[in-house]
Amino acid sequence: MSIFRALCALKPDFYALVFSTALLFGFALQFNATNVGDGAEYYAMEVALAQAKVPYMTDSGWQKYQRLRETGEVAGLEPTGQLKKKFPALRVGSTSDFNHFWAYSLAGAVSDTFLPGGAHIGFMALHAALFLLLVCISLRTDGRMGAVAATALLLTSPMLWFLTKVHTEWWTATLSTAAFICAFSRKWAFAALLFSLVSTQNISFALPAAFCWIIGAYDFFRIPANRLSNSALLILSAIIVLVHPWYYFARYGVVTPQLLAGGADLNRDFTAFRYLIDPDIGLFPNWPLGLLLLGVSVFYLIHDGWERLKANMGPVLLVLVYCTSALWAHNASQNMNSGATVHLARYGLWYLPLFYFPLLRVFKSFDRPHHA
Repeated sequence: MSIFRALCALKPDFYALVFSTALLFGFALQFNATNVGDGAEYYAMEVALAQAKVPYMTDSGWQKYQRLRETGEVAGLEPTGQLKKKFPALRVGSTSDFNHFWAYSLAGAVSDTFLPGGAHIGFMALHAALFLLLVCISLRTDGRMGAVAATALLLTSPMLWFLTKVHTEWWTATLSTAAFICAFSRKWAFAALLFSLVSTQNISFALPAAFCWIIGAYDFFRIPANRLSNSALLILSAIIVLVHPWYYFARYGVVTPQLLAGGADLNRDFTAFRYLIDPDIGLFPNWPLGLLLLGVSVFYLIHDGWERLKANMGPVLLVLVYCTSALWAHNASQNMNSGATVHLARYGLWYLPLFYFPLLRVFKSFDRPHHA
């Protein structure tokens, strides 16, 4: 089904979601723009892409970043000279890169091109668009309760803090949740595309993208329906997932910059579970609702029984692949809290998409008609 037909099928709920998204965008703009964590890097890449039209920093890009600092649009931006010296290993001639890819900043630059008001508004519009994409997919796949569950997941969890911050967590959470929704409804090619977009910023997501791609390719040969659209999605996802490693390999001879400029160590002792259970930085100690939803998940797993689990083996294996990939990436990270969140470390938020499904089951249980 084409995107246009899918949007038409959503009326009038779709227009209600557009209105809600506009309210969310307005809410985000009520907060002063403040730099957190690696935000300065994303702002710098955004102005370079929007105005200098290149994905790496040049003299022109640095001048534009300096002008952004001087406007005071974003509080707490790193001094230009300090940011220039941050990654000495990531320089080619007079150009330089950061330890983070530019896809998120490119999407912000596209928004900035069409909206007046500066770099921060472009990112906030991107966050609103990502929210709309997620709730549309959840509505289309799981009905109104799906849209409610997706909205609740973002707005009642620590992810809400990132709504108004320029950092990749909102990008990761919305696209990953949408990818899981598609995978659980057997839209594997679309799930591969969404995970490939996430992988541009964090290369570990290439693993769940590849898993979905393989099943999507298998379905392509097994199921004749929608072959044209699925082939386009599979080709596009394969291209996107290779952009990150290709870019850095072409410029620096490594598949991801953290292996060259620091930030990742593949030989560390395994301590990745701290991002889930540590009393100070873990997800569950800082999000009690998540612990409750984990209990709900266990209940439904027992209630549904082995036969239903076996019938959904593809999605179950995807969850295992996703968690393995996330735990491996988190264990390799040398920066415990690069998102600059208070208490909770940002890496724990990568597991939020898994809680969409218990939330959905809970909301659906309340939505059932009651008979006298």
